[in-house]
Amino acid sequence: MKPSVMERSQQNSAGVLGCFDRVVVTGTWPEVAYPEARMAVLPQAGVRCFDLGQFAEPLRLRIRDNALAHAHAAGVTGQYLAKSKGVRKEELIAQVLARRGPHPGLVPGLSVRESCPTFKPWHDKAPGKIGLKLASGRCATCYFYLIDEELGRMDARVPTWLPCRVQIYFNAHHWLAQQLRPAGRAFRMEDNAFVEIADWPRAQEWAQNLAVARWERKFQELAARFCPVVEQFPRGDHWSVMQVEDALDVVFTKREALAPLYEPLRREAVLPVRGSELARFWGKRFAPEAAAGRACKTLVEGPRRKHGVGRPALKMSDKGGRV
Repeated sequence: MKPSVMERSQQNSAGVLGCFDRVVVTGTWPEVAYPEARMAVLPQAGVRCFDLGQFAEPLRLRIRDNALAHAHAAGVTGQYLAKSKGVRKEELIAQVLARRGPHPGLVPGLSVRESCPTFKPWHDKAPGKIGLKLASGRCATCYFYLIDEELGRMDARVPTWLPCRVQIYFNAHHWLAQQLRPAGRAFRMEDNAFVEIADWPRAQEWAQNLAVARWERKFQELAARFCPVVEQFPRGDHWSVMQVEDALDVVFTKREALAPLYEPLRREAVLPVRGSELARFWGKRFAPEAAAGRACKTLVEGPRRKHGVGRPALKMSDKGGRV
């Protein structure tokens, strides 16, 4: 009797690692996080809500000048993208890192004009009320890339316009590499996936001890470093996890071992699996018409399969032909 796909994968597996992958945290400041708070601060600065630009423009210039100063001090030059649609920023930075090397420090960053939340003044003539409301706008956004001694490769996204919501991204695989390197555990990575680790069980122990909350002080330091206007908001900050990916990596000894297994897995992931079944996996229930509509979706992008139920998603991909 032929071995099953699972049995063959176990026979050819070099190691298995469960680890967080992509992690994105967002920092906000109560004084400018929502319209009511912003309206309470403007009178203190002697600014009317319809003159919000007068208050925000000096902050924009300070963020911009700070970005230029950091680039000059680090001896790097940033790149301005006229548009971000169709451009993979990660690929541009990967090319820079290939020339620069993995040593700690600031990496040449990017600046791009893209969508951001903002405030818009409004006026209700009947009761004579004025105020601010959240709206969608566009502003210059700075991307700071760096190699951190603890978190490895990461970046900070800093919009130059209020409410200046800072996003910090890191990948737990890079963090794990920073733990393995000084401990003398040999490993090899392809992109952000491990293809070889001398001590898989020890690596798994480290991966299970990752706690995002322990780095709140580091996030605060990065925000103060790359978005200096936050010092004008003394009520402190609030950090929340905006996005997190939990990965289970099955690493094969060689590409020839994974190739005949991945194709039937990829086919099975599309044909038998339905959105309503995944909804039950996440403890949700949808009416048949909702499960067949926009609530549940399946994307087929080359070697990647992605099933989504609302915002949560379950993905399967082939990294480097071995993972």
